[in-house]
Amino acid sequence: MTEVLEIPTLEEQKTAKATLDAMKQTNPDSQPKVFISYGEGSSFAIPQRMIKYLTYMLSSMADGKGFRLILGDEDLSSQEAADILHVSRPFLIKLLEQGQIPFQKVGKHRRVKLKDLHAYEERQQALRNQQLDYLAQQAQELNMGY
Repeated sequence: MTEVLEIPTLEEQKTAKATLDAMKQTNPDSQPKVFISYGEGSSFAIPQRMIKYLTYMLSSMADGKGFRLILGDEDLSSQEAADILHVSRPFLIKLLEQGQIPFQKVGKHRRVKLKDLHAYEERQQALRNQQLDYLAQQAQELNMGY
């Protein structure tokens, strides 16, 4: 996985904050367009969808946080996948071997697709929501006061 993870300098933090403040002054309903000046006299438009990502990156930079970019079709090592899910590598291996997350073996190594990690996270979130709804319903039925 190719990743960039650098902590921004104070100057970069200030520039990011100023850019964010300027972006907030625009009307979000006006379908804003962002252009990047590159070189002498050249500018390029950024696709509308990229504005959301640009805002997120600027916000992280303004807060002094680093961020990493992962391409959606990249195969991840088991350690990289575990890091993304914030679990240990042995726990991830258990999930893979149980068939909860699809993977491929390349030699002795397991490779996981980012989209499969996201699908697992979505299933887990749906299950958590369902269980919380059940607990809330039980609390109401038992008149527990919340």
